[in-house]
This record gives sequence, structure tokens and C-alpha cells, in this order.
Amino acid sequence: MDNNFPREPENNKMKQNCWIIGFLVSVFGIIITLNFVYAQNQNYLGGLQLYNNSDYGFQVLYPQNWINRENANDEPGNFVTSIVILEPLGDQGKHYTKKFACGEVCLFIRKDNRPELNGLSIDQYTDFTYNDLKGKNSFKLLELKKPPNYKVGDKKAFEMLFQEKQGKREYIKKLIATPYDENSFLVFEFKSRDKYSDQIVPLMNSMVDSIKFNQTNTQ
Repeated sequence: MDNNFPREPENNKMKQNCWIIGFLVSVFGIIITLNFVYAQNQNYLGGLQLYNNSDYGFQVLYPQNWINRENANDEPGNFVTSIVILEPLGDQGKHYTKKFACGEVCLFIRKDNRPELNGLSIDQYTDFTYNDLKGKNSFKLLELKKPPNYKVGDKKAFEMLFQEKQGKREYIKKLIATPYDENSFLVFEFKSRDKYSDQIVPLMNSMVDSIKFNQTNTQ
């Protein structure tokens, strides 16, 4: 052995080892944090399940910890057919008044076949809906996506994001509509109280992306 071979000082080795250990600890910390966030999201969503309605020809994914209520509050003669309400249990699903069909958070799917809609195009129905909502003092439009550039599930549609008040409570709503037949439209209305919006708005977007229509109901 060559005793004259230069040796690295012990303190340099210790610094290098500490740097490597620190780097590994940081990497493991990031991995643990990401796994925790993923687990929290999975716990919140509870996984997803499929709601499929063969009568109206559509399907949508929604969290497993939500319930569905079909034909809820359907009143004959009002020309708006309630198809299903999807909503969570607990505080987010709380109903404060019978005036509104669903709770603090929900997806309300309905068919709108009011007589004044006969023969309207999707563009005309967009204007009709906007003017109808604009007449409410609490309405504030945040974003509007219109055809032909906007589609949902390969169907021409419009999407309207807006704020609305119900009494003293404020809500974020996302309304999507697409033609169902010559005289009616299929409407998906998402609702979230403002204090839940950070959680619910991203979920709304994921649920919108999951909407699909069968081939017999495509316009």
C-alpha cells in the first residue's frame, strides 16, 4: 500500500454523508406527503361509482359517499322533468328549505321541455337561460362556454359558471345543457355552497369530464 496516497479529510466525508442523508430524507418526506394527500383525496371522494340512465341515454361518475334520488320532487305540469339528484350525506347534503330540490352540494339532472323552448337551437337556449338567470338580483356570471367550440360527451352544449344567493347563503353553480330532442334540453346543474367550493369545484370538473351519451341520443 502506498502510504503517500492523499487521504480525504474526515470532515469532508462527514459533510458529504450528511448531504446525502439530508437529500434522502427530503425525498422520502415528499413521497410520504404525496401519499398522504392522495389518501386524503381518496378518503374524501370515497372512490367513484357510475350512474347510468338508459331511459335518457347518459351516464356520469360521482363519489361513492353520495346518494342518488331519482324522480325527486317531480311535479306534473311544470314541464321540467326531474331525472335524478346526486348529493353527499352529512352537512354538505343538508337541506335548509323545501323550496330547493337539493342540499348544500349536489348535481341536479333534469329535462327542460317548457313550451317556449319548442324549436330553439342550443345557441337560442343559451341566451334564453342567461336572460332567465340574469333577471335574478343575486346572479353573477363568472364564465360562459358556448358551441361550436364547447362540447360535453361529444355533444354540442353550453356551460355556465355563476354565483347565486339563496337567502343569506352564497353558492357557486355550474350549469350545462345539451339538446335532448327537438323541443327539450338535458340540463346538468352542479351546486356548491361557497365554503365548500375549494373542494367541490374541482370535483364538478371531473364529473363533467365523465359525462357520456349513448349513440341513440346524440345530436
